[in-house]
Amino acid sequence: ASHADAAPLGILGFTRLAKLARTLGLAPYALGGVASGTQIRRLQGSGAAGMAGVTLLSP
Repeated sequence: ASHADAAPLGILGFTRLAKLARTLGLAPYALGGVASGTQIRRLQGSGAAGMAGVTLLSP
């Protein structure tokens, strides 16, 4: 992990940050920690413009 000591935002923290980003005209992306279908479903409706799921898509 590139930021192993950092606390994760979690879905609520990401949703708040995504809302702020959208008000500034920015497109927020969920990067890091997206490793399951459950996490993808939680991101739906969060305001994310996209996500990266390297672990999810790795064999």
